[in-house]
Amino acid sequence: MLTLDFAPTAPEDFDALVALRIAAMRPCLERLGRFDPQRARERLAHGFDPARTTRLLHQGTLVGFFVSRSDGAVWRLDHLYVSPAWQGRGVGAQALARVTREADARGRPVHLVALKGSDSLVFYGRHGFAPHIQGEARAEAPDAVDVPLVRPAPGPGSDWPPLPQVPQPGDLASARALVAQLGVRLQAAGLAGFRAPPPEPTTCCGRGCNGCVWEGFYAAMTWWREDAIEALAGD
Repeated sequence: MLTLDFAPTAPEDFDALVALRIAAMRPCLERLGRFDPQRARERLAHGFDPARTTRLLHQGTLVGFFVSRSDGAVWRLDHLYVSPAWQGRGVGAQALARVTREADARGRPVHLVALKGSDSLVFYGRHGFAPHIQGEARAEAPDAVDVPLVRPAPGPGSDWPPLPQVPQPGDLASARALVAQLGVRLQAAGLAGFRAPPPEPTTCCGRGCNGCVWEGFYAAMTWWREDAIEALAGD
């Protein structure tokens, strides 16, 4: 693993950071037909704050940067980019570990937004992030390109291990977490058409019957989990 220096940022570093961001995102944005260097510059310039921006240096060379901040009860990772020449060498993992340590020390979840269809979905999924949907589940807009993700705050059941050690669903909360976690992987692997998970029961009488509909649900979730892991392993 590379040795990184986490360096502060000055206003004059902005142009170098923009160039790195454009280079890092260009392949995915071109696939989506949304590559626009000027828009990329404007998005980074909006709210740019050197005090919240950390440069990642290896032997003096800029290899990436991230922007993180406190936002009420959550910790936000607004940007994390690694230069294409330095990707796949642990730079992003080291940066993300720094961010999650800060959040964990404060007992806060980490929120971020990833680009739909990008390799970053796999990366963040390996580090415990899953899709974040506020309120009732809603259909995704057809032209949506952003995927909100969240990594839970420290606590019992909040550390979701990487594949293939995805836990068996034991209650409704863990079943929903399982669907969220595997959903990121399936989408990122181009398996968005994989069969839907079993629906949650709506007809339980609450009497603790032998052969309760919830028993069938958890059994079906276990089979869905195994099939999903098998599909991902063969991808």
